[in-house]
Amino acid sequence: MRPVIILYDLQGLSYQEIARVLGCPMGTVKSRLFNARSQLREKLRERLLLPAGESATSVESTPGADM
Repeated sequence: MRPVIILYDLQGLSYQEIARVLGCPMGTVKSRLFNARSQLREKLRERLLLPAGESATSVESTPGADM
C-alpha cells in the first residue's frame, strides 16, 4: 500500500496514472489509497498517543499547543 501513497501524495500522479503503473483498476487504486491512509493515520495516532477520536491536526490547532 505504500507505493500508492508515494505515487499519489508525493509524486502527484492521478488515479488513472497509478492504475496504469501498478496494472490494476482505478477503483483498486482508490481503495488502496483509502486503506493506506487509514493505516497510516492509526500508526501515527499510536505513536503520538492520541485518543481514537482526536487527530494530529486538532492537537496542532489547540490554543497554547505551540508553547
